[in-house]
Amino acid sequence: MNKFFTNDSNFVRACGGGTVGYCVAVAINKEAGLVGIRDTKDADKSTLVFDREEWKHFITAVKAGEFDA
Repeated sequence: MNKFFTNDSNFVRACGGGTVGYCVAVAINKEAGLVGIRDTKDADKSTLVFDREEWKHFITAVKAGEFDA
């Protein structure tokens, strides 16, 4: 595990649609080319870690509406 993602101060909270409780926290480690993301309600603060290419593919899919409900 990358030590960068164990420090809460590295994460920025993002909440969608102004709805309380639907938030994620995101941190970027540019030196390692990694992005960490976690659910803010996760008491264990487990972090999903993506490399730069995985993250770019995810963002492209979101912008294309692939995850729209």
